Amino acid sequence: MITMSELIEDPVYRRFLETKPVTPPHSRDKKMQSSPPWTVWVQRESGGSWGKKSFWKYSEAFKFMRKALKMGVHDAAINNKRVAFKPPYRLARIRGKYVVGSDGIRRQATKRVPWKPRLPSDEAEHLWCPYCRRPTIFRFYRKHRAMVVMDPTIRRCCICGCSERLASGR
Repeated sequence: MITMSELIEDPVYRRFLETKPVTPPHSRDKKMQSSPPWTVWVQRESGGSWGKKSFWKYSEAFKFMRKALKMGVHDAAINNKRVAFKPPYRLARIRGKYVVGSDGIRRQATKRVPWKPRLPSDEAEHLWCPYCRRPTIFRFYRKHRAMVVMDPTIRRCCICGCSERLASGR
């Protein structure tokens, strides 16, 4: 699986990760929620188990993850268990297509193009996990550390246990 250290080398993903995400106020309100919304998952060595630590603020979670990466952990992820996030995107101009704005000025049409990681040819297929906010590998599990009850016929994120159905938007 592509690691966080490799992901943050990409300037588009790095900017996405450094930008504080917008979340609804009720998702981070200590009076309404019994647990913090942000969880940093850390894997110390390749193929090892994942540990986690929870935070109320994204800035604290990001600092913790950055510190863990500097200490030399194998992989990490900042997870939000309440809010799903789409991958970063860029705006691309559509050649030959123009739109007229409400001000009457003609402009070139644009569309959103989702970011895709640059994967080595020997890597398995990675899908965007909306809760881990990164591309991960989805596999079949009978037991998963993040799930109590689960259907073993559905592929799940190897970090947080999100189902492939949620990740693909079906």
